[in-house]
Amino acid sequence: MPPWNSPAGVSDAEARGAWSASGAQWLTDPGVGVPARLVRSVLGLVSYLDARGARLATELPGGGLGLLAERAAVMGLAPASGRVSCGGATRLVQAADGWLAVSLARDSDVELLPAWLAPAAVPWDGDPWEQITLAARAWPASARSHQRATHLTIDQVG
Repeated sequence: MPPWNSPAGVSDAEARGAWSASGAQWLTDPGVGVPARLVRSVLGLVSYLDARGARLATELPGGGLGLLAERAAVMGLAPASGRVSCGGATRLVQAADGWLAVSLARDSDVELLPAWLAPAAVPWDGDPWEQITLAARAWPASARSHQRATHLTIDQVG
């Protein structure tokens, strides 16, 4: 558990407002919406750092969230779409009842996919992202606990 906490009482509407004010809105696909848990976590981290003199909330737009947009712009990282991370290793995938963030950052992640996809009876063949997309549509986003056994980085968004 990090030494900071997400600020209590930050509503989804406040998270959307902070995300929009930060300039980071271009990092997300309009169809996916604002990553409210991420926004709350970053606001908690900014508060933690500001209590130690960082002054991020006063120096950056959106209560410090603007740093995400600034860093992405400075590094020339722009998502191919709002559903693919700047580096391309993580994607937002539509599930039956929401969205999943799926990361295939390590070579071993692709090797582990057949074990994760097996419950969906999706044949393992071809592009891993196509296989993931097909399987995810059949699963509720909340029913993702089986990925822990495979050590894949997968989580529900929102």
